[in-house]
Amino acid sequence: MSGGADVDVAVIGGGLAGTAVLRDLARRGASVVLFERGDLVSGGSIAGLGTIDTRDLDLEHARDAPARAARVAREREAGVLMRTAPHLASLVPVIALDASERRGPRLLARWDAILALRSRAGETIDRRALDARAARTREPALALDDDRGAILTSRLRLDASRLGLAFARDAAEQGAELRLREEVVSVSVEGVVVRVASRHVETGATSDLRARAVVVATGAWPTLGARVPRPRERRVHLVIEQALTTHAVVTGDASVVPFHNVTLVSGLASAFDGAADATRVTRDEVRALLARLAPLLPDLREARVNAAYASVRRSIAARDATEPPIYGVPVGSPWDARVRAEDVGARVAKLLGLTTPGGTDVAKVPGGEEVVDSFVVAERMAIPEPTARRVALRHGARSIDIGARIGKRRTEAAVVCACEPVLEAEVRHAVRMEHARDVSDVGRRTCLGHGACGGMRCAHRAAEIVVAERALAPHEAHEMARRFLVERWRARAPALDPASLAQEELAHARWASASITSAPEPESAE
Repeated sequence: MSGGADVDVAVIGGGLAGTAVLRDLARRGASVVLFERGDLVSGGSIAGLGTIDTRDLDLEHARDAPARAARVAREREAGVLMRTAPHLASLVPVIALDASERRGPRLLARWDAILALRSRAGETIDRRALDARAARTREPALALDDDRGAILTSRLRLDASRLGLAFARDAAEQGAELRLREEVVSVSVEGVVVRVASRHVETGATSDLRARAVVVATGAWPTLGARVPRPRERRVHLVIEQALTTHAVVTGDASVVPFHNVTLVSGLASAFDGAADATRVTRDEVRALLARLAPLLPDLREARVNAAYASVRRSIAARDATEPPIYGVPVGSPWDARVRAEDVGARVAKLLGLTTPGGTDVAKVPGGEEVVDSFVVAERMAIPEPTARRVALRHGARSIDIGARIGKRRTEAAVVCACEPVLEAEVRHAVRMEHARDVSDVGRRTCLGHGACGGMRCAHRAAEIVVAERALAPHEAHEMARRFLVERWRARAPALDPASLAQEELAHARWASASITSAPEPESAE
């Protein structure tokens, strides 16, 4: 390595943008190390789980040149992701409701005129105007006033958590190194190299690494050496126990999106200036978000909320003042993370003198090699088709890895989490191949414990498997399960009414009385 560097590039931040940069540079032939102080795709990137891109849904700005360019770029990237990660990216039909004061026939006539102009200009029309009756026909769950207008279109829906894991796995297969639970404490330029000092979060061990370049992908949180303020936006997200709609519904800054067997509700965007540990959702926020959307979707009034969490992202106005050999990833959304990573990768490659293209626009991610038939997976693994469907959605073509484990040891076909469902083989696979270190990590990779039981029926068994795979002391499974249940309790508590809260506390008491471990201490949701 020239100039006394240990590696070509150090990437700081293991979210969707960081793993995308890691993959791009690894495919260009660079030696790359990624530093992440927690788990992969566990910070702001989690906001991309099943959500859709709501930009450019307003027809009033459809003729603007920037809007047209953004639309073309978005459609191109949607095609790339659906080709390279077909199990993690799909199109979902969207009904975008009019949020303005201009309603009724005059508004619909204006929208129709705009669409006609775009059609005569030779553009491909990806949407059409709907009156309230047509919108209700399309989506029976909608309760729409007759004077409301809507737009019917489609948007890309991503499983951002699994996509980030796929990026990281692809990079590792190209030779990249992942240093998880390792926090960067200082970055300093020393001649032609950059010195990166880090500390392991769990053990406290420190290390130094010298790289020819550094890429900072820490998202909303403070960056070492940042020279400008970083405006941030906080959003509230709710996970509803069942799929309530067939279409995604968008109104203003709020959205309701069907995602496999649940519904994801997002909204209440607001400026945020707090710390990472101050993002918990309050009960009032949950009530406010549901109250805002319930008139449009009455089923939300009776729906069971499995989890409530907040995400923090940088606002579009923020920019990094970085320069070689330290680069920042431009602000963006989960849907254009690969494109932003490609741009950063090209600039870093130019500095390093690398000429091999990244090729991430054509290279399949692990699991995206082919489209998988869940019935074929069910037959090969001898498991029920609904279970096989969930396995195929998570792993795609790499479901064969899960099948291979079951073929060698049939007991791994046992269902650990019945709500999702999740197989024992998937839990073991998450530890061995996807860098999971505890039950929370397994939950982010498989949705284990995220169903109706909140982990009560699966946390301890999953902890036993993780402990066995990591060769830890058996008693550590109890504490690992307890931590996971506390985490799930905190996510559920803000959404519980008094009766549900009492029921949850009774369930925790019963769990504790079974002598599995001590029950999590209930906390105030306010």
